[in-house]
Amino acid sequence: MNYCFFSMLTTFKMIRHWRHYCSGLVARESLLMVRGAICLAVLQTFSFSTNSAVAQITPDETLMGNSIVELEGKTFNITGGTSVGSSLFHSFAEFSVPNGTTAFFDTASFDGATKIQNIISRVTGKSVSNIDGLIKASGTANLFLINPSGIVFGPNASLNIGGSFVASTASSIKFAEDKEYSAINPPEKPLLDITVPIGLQYGQNPASIVNEAVNLQVQPGKTLALLPARSEIVPDNTLPNNSTVRSDLQTSVIEGGTQVGSNLFHSFESFSLPAFNTAYFNNAVNIKNIIARVTSSSPYNINGFLQTNGTANLFLINPSGIIFGNYASLNVGGSFVATTANAIQFGNQGFFSASVLNNPIPLTVDPSAFLFNQIATAPIQNYSTAPIIGFPSSKNYIPTGLSVPDGQSLLLVGGNINMDNGGLNAFGGRVELGGATGAGTVGLNTGNNLSLNFSDTVQRASVSLTNEASVYVGAAFGSGSIAINAQNLNVFNQSKLYAGINEGLEPINTTAGNIMLDATGAIEVNGASHIFNYVENGALGNGGNITIKSRALSIDNDAQIGTVTYGNRNAGSVLVQASDSVSLRGSQTAIKSNVGSRGTALTFLYTKPPVGNSGDITIFAKSVSLDEGAQLSSVTFGRGNAGNVRVLASESVSLSNPGTAILSSVGTPSLTSAVGNSGNIAISAKSLALGNGAQVIASSFAQGNAGSVRVQVDDSVSLIGGPMTIPTVTDPPFFGSSPTGKVLSGKYINGILNAASTGIFSTVESKALGDAGDIEITARALKLSDGAEIQSMTRGQGSAGNIRVNALDFVNISGFSPIGGFSSGLISSTEEANGQGGDITLTTNALRLSDAAVLSARTRSASRGGNINVDTNTLELVGGGQLVTSAFNSGNAGNITVNANDKVTIFGSDPTYASRLSQFTSKIVDNEASNSGLFARVQGNQRANAGKLKVITGDLSLTQGTITTETTLGEGGDITLNIGDILKLRNNSKITATAGTAEQGGNGGNIDINAPSGFIVAAENENNDIIANAFTGAGGNVTINAYGIFGIELREQQTSKSDITASSKFGTNGIVQINTANINTKSGLINLPTASVNTKIASGCQVITSQDQSSFVVTGRGGLPLNPREAFNNNDTVKVDWVTLSQNSDNRDVLLGATNPTNATLALIVEATGWVINDNGEVLLTAIPQNSTPHSSRQISPTCEAPSDTAEN
Repeated sequence: MNYCFFSMLTTFKMIRHWRHYCSGLVARESLLMVRGAICLAVLQTFSFSTNSAVAQITPDETLMGNSIVELEGKTFNITGGTSVGSSLFHSFAEFSVPNGTTAFFDTASFDGATKIQNIISRVTGKSVSNIDGLIKASGTANLFLINPSGIVFGPNASLNIGGSFVASTASSIKFAEDKEYSAINPPEKPLLDITVPIGLQYGQNPASIVNEAVNLQVQPGKTLALLPARSEIVPDNTLPNNSTVRSDLQTSVIEGGTQVGSNLFHSFESFSLPAFNTAYFNNAVNIKNIIARVTSSSPYNINGFLQTNGTANLFLINPSGIIFGNYASLNVGGSFVATTANAIQFGNQGFFSASVLNNPIPLTVDPSAFLFNQIATAPIQNYSTAPIIGFPSSKNYIPTGLSVPDGQSLLLVGGNINMDNGGLNAFGGRVELGGATGAGTVGLNTGNNLSLNFSDTVQRASVSLTNEASVYVGAAFGSGSIAINAQNLNVFNQSKLYAGINEGLEPINTTAGNIMLDATGAIEVNGASHIFNYVENGALGNGGNITIKSRALSIDNDAQIGTVTYGNRNAGSVLVQASDSVSLRGSQTAIKSNVGSRGTALTFLYTKPPVGNSGDITIFAKSVSLDEGAQLSSVTFGRGNAGNVRVLASESVSLSNPGTAILSSVGTPSLTSAVGNSGNIAISAKSLALGNGAQVIASSFAQGNAGSVRVQVDDSVSLIGGPMTIPTVTDPPFFGSSPTGKVLSGKYINGILNAASTGIFSTVESKALGDAGDIEITARALKLSDGAEIQSMTRGQGSAGNIRVNALDFVNISGFSPIGGFSSGLISSTEEANGQGGDITLTTNALRLSDAAVLSARTRSASRGGNINVDTNTLELVGGGQLVTSAFNSGNAGNITVNANDKVTIFGSDPTYASRLSQFTSKIVDNEASNSGLFARVQGNQRANAGKLKVITGDLSLTQGTITTETTLGEGGDITLNIGDILKLRNNSKITATAGTAEQGGNGGNIDINAPSGFIVAAENENNDIIANAFTGAGGNVTINAYGIFGIELREQQTSKSDITASSKFGTNGIVQINTANINTKSGLINLPTASVNTKIASGCQVITSQDQSSFVVTGRGGLPLNPREAFNNNDTVKVDWVTLSQNSDNRDVLLGATNPTNATLALIVEATGWVINDNGEVLLTAIPQNSTPHSSRQISPTCEAPSDTAEN
């Protein structure tokens, strides 16, 4: 315990000595002496709450005679209590008097008010007493009020008592014979037989007394005393030259100590500094380092003012812990270091230990390291919110807490470091927090700034900043830096880390320091907390970087990390290295690097926008996830380029929900004066998933190019549409203010900027001047659905970028947005802009577009649309799936080239097309028609030429499909189809290069179908057409090379059947040339002898004349006629009459003889009864097959009987 005894006579004469504390504050000390009375009023910058509706005066029932509180109007009458001699004791669980209320201590019940001389009241409930009303007592009794939790007198507080008034945050009032009246440990029934108080006893960390009252006074001749705790600083007498401490009111002057070179060593048994007390190290001015240790088991309790002489650095070391209270503050000339290490190393000379009380005589060099040998290192706690002396009041940010001179260092290194509403400040200097536990050594660098060196072998402890805790190192001359080394780091509940270059009267060309966060475990930033490195208004210098290393990083609930410039140089970069995960969640949660939007007040007469580039954002992690509106953003609102955003994950990257985005942008729709290029976005991972409205965006709203987007994943890229969202970016909050949301991107629906769905975008927006960037996707598989898009587009003055997709296995794109009406797809287009559409190049094994999905490179401007090039094995366009390069203005349509090694299937239509077109118009609906197909045509009333269309594949199948290069007004495009096997047309399918469909001019395009080894097959009555017509221009030429054509015919005009036409209503018809194979039926035949053959034909039965007889024709050279309806050609066909067989025939042998028989033995022809397969795989017919199966279940012997109804078949 910390004890402080003094006589009551001394107490009543004491005046608090705050000159050292209040100089430079918005506060003053007023001492009024009237006929011996002392009126003390201290007006401080602390706030006092007057919003309480009722007084909180509650007895705690710990006395033999308990206090009684009764409400009468707005007056609380306090009676009862325990009377001992001339003293009356009250005890309360809580005691507060709000404005407009009265607390009246009524002593009339104790044989008249004159008997009671002292009213002694304690508060035991661990709550602060807020006094902003009237405290009144009957008679002339003195009134004592003790509350170790603190007492605050508000501006309306007043007294109406007959005696003196004493308020104290002591833990108890002491009486003779070691009796005490305690507010910390109240006995159930205190026995107080001595009635004269002789002193006060204070606890380990007594609270403060805050006085804002302007009329707090007592009667003339009486005493008013507000008594916070007093210091307890006790030397331990372990040094060759021991420390000495002398008290001057509430200032403890520390002198003596052991000087070794420029180092001065102090050693204390205990060191406790209550609020409004000062510990003044009165050292010689040539001292460089003051090192003070505490060797007992009690921690440093610092709630007052630490002061040194000259420019010495101050080191506090205590292995038992260090606590900085709410009113703790520093006035040191150099840097400040507080550590719970066991010892401080001094190079090779040795160490100064707080655990082993050694002699510091040889230690002449600067400190070089901190030595830890505890199993669990004690913590360091900082609650300080004391105002900073000398900080200009015009600043937007008013720092509070511990502070060192400009350019110096403030280091806390020990066990767990907790900052609860506490502040640390080193303007232009360095603040470093190091959590260490267990045995190990933390190095100390003593260059321009003191800094820590954590090796990988040091076991880390945690660091926590909560409840608006703050670290601030910004300065007009920059170079301030922040470093935190920990196991786990928590930055919660509006806590802040700020570095950078402040606004200054004279711009200085400098560079801000960096923020380095290094945790072996997790870093969590939560609850609207901010970590920022700024270049402020009017500053001329580059911003510093932010580097984060951890196992995991979590940013949640509107917390932000970023770099930003509002001045005239560049913002810094943000680098995150996480061995496991990076997670961002919340509508304002972000990692960002921006060129801010606020003007720079360089003079009183004009304002200029910021000038400079925003920095890069780079994230390395195992997995990265963004959700619920979180963003990674690099944006310029001023004049300069936005930075690049790179995300590299060994596993997954996922973005989900509306507003969630990775973005790089120049300007916003409401801020088009920005000048600069958008940065590039690169994502590398095993998989990438975007869903439910999440987006990746590189865009330009002003003067500058949009950046490129490159995605490279080992597995799949998946984009799933969701709710419509209006993407926004935020101008970073200025020292805790709310961030400003700005609309970033979207689609125009009926002339109004509407939200977009899930997608990857590189866009030049309306009124912008610049080119959109390229989008490149490399993956095993790509999947888009429900309105998800990959889009490179220009609405302004510039060209759309190219889209390149390389998917090893497949690309599957399906569906549309039911809310927005637009299709899932790859889109590179010009939308009412002055710029050319970009190309789409897609390479994959299998491509499928279904249910209104598209690849679109269309143009709505006077510039040409982009081209589409597909290289795949199979292409499926089903349910309205389309490839589109159509033109809707005077710009020409782009070309479509499909190389599908296996097949192309175009099937079916989209049943939702008509309703979507009616609801959203053609500006939003990406499809060209309801049918599936390839569209490189011209729509609208402007003259433009259709694109060219080429398909190379094995099989091309169209069922209710369309391949078109039509125009309403302009030249039809050429169509080239190279087919390996078959072209099939079903159910009203069209291949058309017609021009002038709006009854306007333009020549029809040419159609070339090359299937020299294949077939063209159409359902004759299903109106499948191949047409190259025109209205006033010439019809196009149709050339077909095929092995065969079935079901479709050349006609002069279109009919309800399947047609091939190339007509013109008022112009010249086109030429249709159809080339099919010339088949020679005699090919491969050989000439047979022309001489008549004398042939005997054996029969298995004897001739029965009564039966019908058949004939058998043997032909020679010439074979069958070409047409089965033609008669035999007598000149080329040899006929042989039927031969009547001899009745003596054995009915078995067949003898074939020539016209001129010889004596040669003729071979017999034997009926085959089976077959076998030889070694060459050939099938041979045989009469006696080996291991063969008979051709029927039983053999039937020949018979000559006439057939009958009962004959067995």
